[in-house]
Amino acid sequence: MLNTVKAWIKDIADMRYESEGFIYNVTTDCGIVDMSIVDNDVSILLSYADAACRNAHAQGPNQCILCCEKSDRILTSRKSVALSTSVWQAIENNSVMAVRIPLLGCRGSSEGSSRCEYVVRIRNAKGQFVDVSEFRDVTSDFNLMSHLDVWLVDNLVRQNDSGVLGDVNRILVTIHSETLCDNYRADAIYRALSGKLELCSKLYFQFDTERLADRLQQLERFIGRFSSLGVGFALRDFVGSRISIEVLEKFPINCVQVNEFYTKNLVRNSINWKIAKSEVSMIKSLNMETVAAGINNAEQYEIVRELGFDFCKGEYSGKFIKRK
Repeated sequence: MLNTVKAWIKDIADMRYESEGFIYNVTTDCGIVDMSIVDNDVSILLSYADAACRNAHAQGPNQCILCCEKSDRILTSRKSVALSTSVWQAIENNSVMAVRIPLLGCRGSSEGSSRCEYVVRIRNAKGQFVDVSEFRDVTSDFNLMSHLDVWLVDNLVRQNDSGVLGDVNRILVTIHSETLCDNYRADAIYRALSGKLELCSKLYFQFDTERLADRLQQLERFIGRFSSLGVGFALRDFVGSRISIEVLEKFPINCVQVNEFYTKNLVRNSINWKIAKSEVSMIKSLNMETVAAGINNAEQYEIVRELGFDFCKGEYSGKFIKRK
């Protein structure tokens, strides 16, 4: 465990504080941070744990562990502490950027629609701007995703106010499942969008489907709240699982992005082609738009176009094949 803990024990040992009616405890014992939590809203609690881990990590620990009474499992190791610290430093140093990923129309009049996915990128140790998928799982217990969701929405509002997004009529922004459980961050997003009627009318919040299994109640609350602002909703990484079907049946979803496992490098009449075809048929029967991911050339574009997808995204820029 940790050889030197006195410095950070002094900072957070046996902390007890109240936040929005909930009592949190943070205690330390031989390098273990024991977190007793009452509610799913743990953003402030994790900030204390993060501070402790940063301090411990700076002193050269072999391992720094967070334990949670609710799940009784190890939440983080030295690797995740180091990675989460580097991400926080990138955020603090403004090494974060928003990127517009264009969605290419596949059918009829929709080809003229200007649509995009608005995503956040973080500068890593090599100076490269990477997607959150590069570090999300390893740092999942440091509440980075909800913080980045707030940052991205704030950036979106600023860009829209400056007129930069005037040419776009539909914007997809991912709200990670962690944010659904973080009331503080959800409140911040709501405040940022309040009164932005024009922006909300063209905004779709999309959810990472396969991480919603234990969060349908939080999803229902989130959708109910943001529906009042005129925001639409979408699913990403759809694979046709039980949870994804349940979400489609229960919630007002406008658009579905099929997991690129089924749409990237498609070959006609292959198993994935048949699955993608059935998914498109089912989704469109519910009057929802469809998006294919991982489309990198004209041939792949032509295949998803034939399957009936409304939009696609990838490296393909939109030069059409000349039909004979």
